[in-house]
Amino acid sequence: MSQTKTHSLALGVAALLSPLTVTAQVEQTQLQLEEVIVTATKREENLSDVAMSINTLTDQTLKEAGLTNFNEIGEYVPNLKIQTGNDSRSTSVRIRGIGSIGSNAGIDPSVGMFVDGVYMSRAGMSINDLTDIQRVEVLKGPQGTLYGKNTAAGAISVITKNPTEIVEADLELTAGNYGQQEVRWMANTPVTENTALRLSGYRAVNDGYGDNKTLNEDVNATDKWGVRGKFSWSSETLGEFILAADYAKEDSKCCDLNVITYDGPSSLNATWDGLAAANPGTSIDGIIPEPHEYYGNVAPSNEVLNKGMSLEWSKELKNEITLTWLNAYRQYESTSGYDGDLSPFDAVEMAADVGLDQFTSEFRIASASGEFLEYQAGLFYYQQDMDTDDTFDLHANGAVGDGDPGTQDPLAFFTDGTTNYGYNNHQTTSYSAFGQMTLNLTETVSLTAGLRWNKETKDREGSQISCPFYDIASLGGASNPPGVSCPQKGPYDQLAQDYNDWYTSIGSGLPPVFVDTPPVSGPPSYQNQSRTTTNWTPSINVKWHVTDDAMLYASFSRGYKSGGFNQLRTASDTVGEVIPGFSSISLDTNNPNNEFKDEESTNYELGMKSTWLNRRLAFNTSLYWTDYDEFQAQTFEGGTVLVQNAGSMQAKGVEFDITYLAHQYLTVGLSSAYNRATYGDYKNAPATVQQIVDNGIGYSQDLTGQQIDNAPKWTASSFAQSDFPIFDTSLNGFARLEYNYTSSYYLDTDLDDNLIQDDAGIINARLGIANADDTWGITIWGKNLSDEAVYVMGTDLPVYGGYMGALAPPRTYGTTFRYHYQ
Repeated sequence: MSQTKTHSLALGVAALLSPLTVTAQVEQTQLQLEEVIVTATKREENLSDVAMSINTLTDQTLKEAGLTNFNEIGEYVPNLKIQTGNDSRSTSVRIRGIGSIGSNAGIDPSVGMFVDGVYMSRAGMSINDLTDIQRVEVLKGPQGTLYGKNTAAGAISVITKNPTEIVEADLELTAGNYGQQEVRWMANTPVTENTALRLSGYRAVNDGYGDNKTLNEDVNATDKWGVRGKFSWSSETLGEFILAADYAKEDSKCCDLNVITYDGPSSLNATWDGLAAANPGTSIDGIIPEPHEYYGNVAPSNEVLNKGMSLEWSKELKNEITLTWLNAYRQYESTSGYDGDLSPFDAVEMAADVGLDQFTSEFRIASASGEFLEYQAGLFYYQQDMDTDDTFDLHANGAVGDGDPGTQDPLAFFTDGTTNYGYNNHQTTSYSAFGQMTLNLTETVSLTAGLRWNKETKDREGSQISCPFYDIASLGGASNPPGVSCPQKGPYDQLAQDYNDWYTSIGSGLPPVFVDTPPVSGPPSYQNQSRTTTNWTPSINVKWHVTDDAMLYASFSRGYKSGGFNQLRTASDTVGEVIPGFSSISLDTNNPNNEFKDEESTNYELGMKSTWLNRRLAFNTSLYWTDYDEFQAQTFEGGTVLVQNAGSMQAKGVEFDITYLAHQYLTVGLSSAYNRATYGDYKNAPATVQQIVDNGIGYSQDLTGQQIDNAPKWTASSFAQSDFPIFDTSLNGFARLEYNYTSSYYLDTDLDDNLIQDDAGIINARLGIANADDTWGITIWGKNLSDEAVYVMGTDLPVYGGYMGALAPPRTYGTTFRYHYQ
């Protein structure tokens, strides 16, 4: 939560006095924290009146902290973790330890993303740059009643600025190390008496935080730009219309993962020594991976297109009832490629393409505020059509084993290499009806109850084809169907059936036995699956204003996340005789291992919102306990992100925020959280690679009672900011120091001890000057000043063994100039 002080035009002698000697009159009229208005409950309310745990970053906070990238928000909100993987589509948002990796398109997010009320179905669609933002609201805990599906852990609502009736413009220029160059702008103007137009945009580039030692070039660079336009028209008769459109494009040499170590076992029995023996002159000997050093022989690529438009209509009736209708259409495209082995060897390449279209429509009716009975109700419709193509390309140079004739080496069969092609189409249709009612029982006590009904249908059609393939029983070698070249793309069912027909017509009379080693290879697979579910998500809370400055609340809420289908290759639902690492099956159709159930969450919370010392100090806190049923756990197995229901999980803890206006020139703040997120029942948890090597394929472990991955127990964000006049000049100065802390946590679902991020503290600092009217300012800044190497995600290195992870940016510094015209 961010709350900033109000400034007085006449400081007088108070500027010379300490906080302990400021007069009562000065305290009451000058030194008070500013009220923050939010729309977390889909109506405007003072933050201190909202009965939930919520952190808000206002436009002033974003400016003071220099926040321009959405991923940076996680540093400033305890119990919020935003991480990226190989590309933008792999973005994961977690609240209180709960979140989903976006690289498996079959799984939905656990945290709902909303921009100006429009639902963003993939985390990678979230707003890319924080240009011209009014505020960011982080709602913690299930938000199923008002926000709907896929808010099992919480929701993030980004509100951009609307057109106004004044002529104004902003310009911001930034230059920093690593070749950082950024420009952001905004222009607003009234068009007629009741219309206005607001335009904004940005361009951000840098040379890259990584040094690829094999290619001798910089990687993990940024190259993105975007524009947004909003047009408003109001009429006493028809109401207000806001038409918005945005377009964002990224074409970055990003996002290589950092090798933590090449020293690790391989579940496919393929080793680096075997790879070196098959590729004379290439080796990883002597390489000791360091943070932000990369060794892949293929540069990463990350192309993203995110665009859409929306139309919002609102009308206030004579009895102060408000009608709102919001319609939006969005498109999202992502194309990415990267080195699959992250080494100098020409062994593995991976690529993914995603194309998504979605349409949403929400109609709401809301009563006036402040009455004995307050209510709101609405209808919601959502439709999504998403196509995904995934390739895992094992080159001939990478088809090796461990060189031991006494062990099974599945990859060694592919003397010509092989590519696994996954083609999928996902269609989702969702309908909802919801309502919420508040009874203001007394002047100080109110009771709110709500309920949402949601029906959703998901259809998935797709195929998995390995080409060339290897059939041990019939072929004795890798081959393709006659007349079929790689890749072959067509109707999902016909493609898989053509391959299957060819398999069965070989003439040997033997049942085919295929190398079944996801994600590298397997039998032809055709999936045509559908699931329909209905969910009810209630909520209830009671709040009591103990005094004018303190409110206590107790709440109960439920949320859910849709089930779905693993879209990546999984081990087949085999029949007949099976050789370890191989599969005897003619056509793997509608494998039940591919489907996972809805995840449901139930949250119990006690909290307090309060101000003290004549509103110079704000203290908010909450205690929570969240139960998850059929928790959707994810694991990375050699290149494939698998999803399985983990049974039960609990997250419990405490959160608090303190902001103190210590002096007219000094404000300090601390937000912190303790979170204990553990598996209640997870007896079939994925094993570590070492456990698989020791116990065989199919081995699982029991993680019941263990802390889940990516869920640090302690997180904290603190700051001290001073705003002060510079002697007798017309200039003002400011200085800001931040310290953000995260305790240690596991990086992967299998809780491998080789994948642990240690405790980390990040120090940021800003120092600047501005004129008295704050129309221009210059800031010098530094982020991660101690140059901490922090892994935001980590997992097993595919195929040949080892461990890898995604690093947060290193130490950066630069200068920002801003200008405001009005």
